[in-house]
Amino acid sequence: MSSFAPLVRFAAAVDDLASVTWFRWKLRHGRLEPVRLSPYRGNGTTASWTVRGRLVEASAVEHGSEDEPWWRNAATAVRRFVAADVPGGLVRAGEDGVEVVTDVEGYFVAELPADGRTGWIDVPLELLGPTAPGQQTVRASAPVLVPESDAEFGIISDLDDTVIWSGITSTLTMLKLVLFHNASTRTPFPGVGALYRALQRGPDDKGRNPVFYVSSSPWNLYDLLERFLELHDIPAGPLFLTDWGLDAGKLMREETKAFKLNRIGELLATYPELDFVLIGDSGQHDPEIYEQAVIQHPGRIRAVYIRDVARDERDAQVHTVAERMRIAGVPTLLMSDSPAAAEHARSEGLLSEAGLTAVQEALPSA
Repeated sequence: MSSFAPLVRFAAAVDDLASVTWFRWKLRHGRLEPVRLSPYRGNGTTASWTVRGRLVEASAVEHGSEDEPWWRNAATAVRRFVAADVPGGLVRAGEDGVEVVTDVEGYFVAELPADGRTGWIDVPLELLGPTAPGQQTVRASAPVLVPESDAEFGIISDLDDTVIWSGITSTLTMLKLVLFHNASTRTPFPGVGALYRALQRGPDDKGRNPVFYVSSSPWNLYDLLERFLELHDIPAGPLFLTDWGLDAGKLMREETKAFKLNRIGELLATYPELDFVLIGDSGQHDPEIYEQAVIQHPGRIRAVYIRDVARDERDAQVHTVAERMRIAGVPTLLMSDSPAAAEHARSEGLLSEAGLTAVQEALPSA
């Protein structure tokens, strides 16, 4: 891929120029469609908050129901990926009015001073411009998670083939799920909601441990993933997703490793008082990524759980990596199902007996 990097960078620059030129033409001629302000779940500390979101043209996508026809799901999926970006938009965040400008793809990140509160905090957002002709004031609220002072550890989890069955080891299966399904028809792994709730509550059942989701899924699927977590009573948490597009970094598979490892490192640096439990799957690179996290952050990883979804030829590699993490002193389990992970977590003092029972009872009867 490196030999094609200059060509890809050139194509990316042309794509960005075309997008910005087309946007400016629509703005100048009054052809801009209604601008949608889409906040993402952010995170922070008692000293500062990070607010994320995106500006795009077009109306909000529909979540869809269990009996939604496949063609309507497909149309919604296409809208997620073809919505026009709003570059150079101005967004005001927070009560103090911190202003931030969107990048060429409509994304924005705002760093705000915090007020000492913990838990979920709603940060007001307002679009200062541009807006479509006749469009009213656009406002939204961005939820930001600040871990409680008595949190015992944090949880960092992948999503695809860890929480939600995605068939990511098969490109065709993955495309079918993205195109023809919605949040109501996608399938969680049995007991995963109960497992994450038990870990969130911890060994004392206080319910204070923060959950973060780090996934190579694109931001275009944010609304689907957020809705999926809500439907299946899986703990809410900030989502860290990727930006797909014409860019050398975005087209190189190995960048997924760097992306996940960097986000994990940032979370550990943001919350130095917390150790973390890492949860992923064996289908792609999670075991290797988590091993690097163990090496780079000694003493900070309480346990690693890897959902075993790999093909036979990958199994030996994954078992070898898992054993190296155990040798490094980090309890590591290749889990066959959620109760197996809960039993192991209970033995490591990560969840309560009541939490273990809840996970065991969450599985359907044979």
